Amino acid sequence: MRKKIQKKINFFKYSNCFQANEKQILKGYKFFLNDNPIILELGCGKASFSLQLARNYPKKNFIAVDTKINRLSDGAKIAIHENLQNIIFLQMHIEQILLHFDYHSIDTIWLTFPDPYPKDRHEKHRLTNLKFLNYYHYLLKNDGLLFFKTDNKQLFDYTLSLLKRIHWLPLEYTYDLYNSELLNSDNSIPTDYEKLFVSQGKKIHFLSLKNCDKPFENIPLEPIPVFSPIRSWIPNEKIWNLEPLNLYKNFQNILIFEEYDINMQFARTPDFEKFFWILVKGEVCIEFVKKNHQAYCIKFNHFGDKIDVEVHDFKIYAITIQRTLLVKIPRNIEISINNLVH
Repeated sequence: MRKKIQKKINFFKYSNCFQANEKQILKGYKFFLNDNPIILELGCGKASFSLQLARNYPKKNFIAVDTKINRLSDGAKIAIHENLQNIIFLQMHIEQILLHFDYHSIDTIWLTFPDPYPKDRHEKHRLTNLKFLNYYHYLLKNDGLLFFKTDNKQLFDYTLSLLKRIHWLPLEYTYDLYNSELLNSDNSIPTDYEKLFVSQGKKIHFLSLKNCDKPFENIPLEPIPVFSPIRSWIPNEKIWNLEPLNLYKNFQNILIFEEYDINMQFARTPDFEKFFWILVKGEVCIEFVKKNHQAYCIKFNHFGDKIDVEVHDFKIYAITIQRTLLVKIPRNIEISINNLVH
């Protein structure tokens, strides 16, 4: 766990790493000091695929996107060590992608072995569902290309079936890339997962698409602000009899009760200036880096822990280590409590 936390801290120290969310919009941000083509890999993991493409094509720019900071940190470290100037690493939930890129600004998108989400109720998470295909249309230039690799036949068949209903048309596809004429120097670069799948004798499916002429009209474009709580929760009466929450029992109407999923950032510097939190369930890691680049980490994992860190000259953020329940409390509430006590 300590190693993972250090990787997350490193992510915020590396100059080739960026974080995108609904409070930190990157649309219009100049990642590269040139106008070279931009290639986007979504769900990149440690970005071994994008790293190799960046080595092979120094006159192209690469953006490796994943939700996991620690994975991206591994790839970013390699890029810095090799002085690769044409690749950056972006932590972002793909539901938010239209918040952070200009329309029709991407030349190529690679989907490399995304989670297949085989259960029907999880279809909304598949990166080749109708919603995401609509997003990709708006991201890609008019002649932009989308490449898709997977070992999962069910996901591959699902994707092909959708293409018959909308305006995307496959240029080429195969159920067995490594025994196909479609194999080339780009799609033969193996990801870490791909090496495992090939060693197990699994066939690799590959699909290439050219951007469609028009979007699928019935799919909304609004990205989901996934760094918001996954839901609110209602405290039971017993909680208010426990320290330190009993101090705030009379202020329930102005408190905010939030539940967060694992590995979500629930607070940044502006939030720490206005709020503090009481931990009810789960585990939270507060990380901050001072101007002298010295990194600190504080962990909270006990009921009633008060997450209250002063903000001075350092960058600060909070990451949930597991599913977490928090009570969000405005700082000015302390004045009212002191008046009651005295």
